[in-house]
Amino acid sequence: MRLPRYFADADRVQDLESRLVTCMVTLQGFTPEEAKRKPFSGTGAPMIVTDPFSGVGQRSVMTDLVAWIASESRGMTIAPSTSHPKERLAYQAGEKLFYYRAGPYDFGCITCHGEEGKRIRLQNLPKMTNARDAQRAFGTWPGYRVSEGELRSMQWRMWECIRQMRFPELEFTSDASIALITYLAKKAEGGTFDAPSLKR
Repeated sequence: MRLPRYFADADRVQDLESRLVTCMVTLQGFTPEEAKRKPFSGTGAPMIVTDPFSGVGQRSVMTDLVAWIASESRGMTIAPSTSHPKERLAYQAGEKLFYYRAGPYDFGCITCHGEEGKRIRLQNLPKMTNARDAQRAFGTWPGYRVSEGELRSMQWRMWECIRQMRFPELEFTSDASIALITYLAKKAEGGTFDAPSLKR
């Protein structure tokens, strides 16, 4: 599993979802707004959608595509590249974002994911600076969240964590989201990709 990585045609580092958006725009004729219209499914969304790209209905074709493509990488080693200067910049920006604390609760990613043995309700929180925890956590997204009755992607995980910290909304496929994912992928380097998975 070698994403996120630099793509010359887009001249940026991309994760799976941002790469799909690029392909939908350049190869299929969607506008960027159309391609990003429904990035995440609603909780407990019905399985039937009449028009998946209109925003009508609750299923997200983007999430379904991500799950299928991720399944093709099952068993691969997590091996993100940092050979391109923009990949190194994304990693550095992601590291800064991971440790950045702000907002009404002075939270940052490090608040929940910087110590052993932390939990939220019944859920153990991985220490993302520990390679084994990072490998297990990163390598199992996308995952089906039993508590929500829905499949969720890594872009959703970043969006939801930022929301829970009461930060401004993280834009889908933004440079900030990709930087965070790049940082986490590098922390998980050497692990085995085992997604889609089942999560609480």
